[in-house]
Amino acid sequence: MAARALRPPAKQGHARAQFVLGYLYQAGQGVPQDFAEAGKWYRKAAEQGNAKAQYNLGVLNHYGWGVPQDHAEAVKWYRKAAQQGNAHAQNSLGVMCWKGHGIAQDYVKAYKWFSLAADSFAAGVYRDQAVKSRNAMAEKLTPAKLTEAKRLTRQWKQEK
Repeated sequence: MAARALRPPAKQGHARAQFVLGYLYQAGQGVPQDFAEAGKWYRKAAEQGNAKAQYNLGVLNHYGWGVPQDHAEAVKWYRKAAQQGNAHAQNSLGVMCWKGHGIAQDYVKAYKWFSLAADSFAAGVYRDQAVKSRNAMAEKLTPAKLTEAKRLTRQWKQEK
């Protein structure tokens, strides 16, 4: 029922409706689960700047769900959502920087993104994991690189 109601505004370009329709297809709620169809709707919303759609499109590309696996494309969408303050995207971008998937391995940038995610998440499991990941990156950095990572984190916060 929800998918049927969302389809007309989604087709007319309403980003929120496109995002929710994508989510319904991803989750298989009220429609058959179809990651390719989810990706189609997420892309439409993501191209309009919807941060949640950008993050979810990054996830589909990261894992190759409904689209060919493409880490560089995942990084692109994670970055767009992360720059809007999406904590999940910030954390995922930290992972990509840490592992060097779709982007050059960079512990300084990984530290920054994990720090931003830790600051954005509410208390709980996601925040705890971001803090743990940030601390793991800190252990890999020289004192000078850790200072740089902290500076980049502060700078990003000031610019937002």
